[in-house]
Amino acid sequence: MPVQSGVTAFTVSPNGIGGLNLFAAFGWDGVYLSTNNGSKWIEANNGIMYNNVLCLTSFGTNIFAGTNNGVFLTTNNGKNWISENSGLITYQDYVIQALVVLDSLLFAGTPNSVLRRPISEMVSSILNPELPSQFILNQNYPNPFNPTTTINYSVPKSGIVKIKVYDLLGRVVATIVNENKPAGNYNIEFNASKLTSGIYFYRMEAGSFSQTKKLLLLK
Repeated sequence: MPVQSGVTAFTVSPNGIGGLNLFAAFGWDGVYLSTNNGSKWIEANNGIMYNNVLCLTSFGTNIFAGTNNGVFLTTNNGKNWISENSGLITYQDYVIQALVVLDSLLFAGTPNSVLRRPISEMVSSILNPELPSQFILNQNYPNPFNPTTTINYSVPKSGIVKIKVYDLLGRVVATIVNENKPAGNYNIEFNASKLTSGIYFYRMEAGSFSQTKKLLLLK
């Protein structure tokens, strides 16, 4: 990985076998990918080189990068990136400082505005996504974390999904998810800024499925 610059952005996406692909951006040094929990990183810059990568976000296996030259998208884990700048007009529109996905919309923050665009305009496969075949609760990342971490999970059929965080005494300290979810792959950010440092557990319950994993908050 490059050593001359620090990490400017980070995101994760499901790899289809219950694990995660990790993406890290290093500004002008581009984007790097790890498929083995950070043990090894490889360049994933084809089509995005020579752009200052300021932010990353994911929607399933689709990764969006915000740069000084607009929005880029990869649907194949960084093997190639394509520019997705339809609707950007002014010079400042092209400086993408933040990206967020909400309800199948991509929101982009620029120096003077917030723009949005349906992801379906950029990724045709979103209309017929590949549905998971089983319930999956992935390990949060990063872990240890301070104060936010991301949890990815998969739901093979519609139903009530609950994800709660517990302390060492078994007390519920946070409810992350408690709603009906259609079949699909999801990621959610957990903000533990109101909790003290220590070991916690998060549990996913959906129908007869139940699984618990440990997370570590270090402040």
